[in-house]
Amino acid sequence: KYFASVMATKVANDAVQIHGGNGCSSEYSVQRYWRDSKIMEIIEGSTQIQQITIAESGYQEYILSTQSSTKPQELMARM
Repeated sequence: KYFASVMATKVANDAVQIHGGNGCSSEYSVQRYWRDSKIMEIIEGSTQIQQITIAESGYQEYILSTQSSTKPQELMARM
């Protein structure tokens, strides 16, 4: 979710820049793509919250792997 929403916004921003002033015009679908990409960032949870969730998951996995003799593959299967 995080990667897809960030990349969609980056691509849409680039498309608006390429189209110049017309990129904000409703005559071109570029403005809709940009608007939709920003909405998806918000609906899916802000990118900052997604980063925190990813970091927490990685930290929990690390803690479990250091406190247990369980293999990392087995830990991932539990999640």
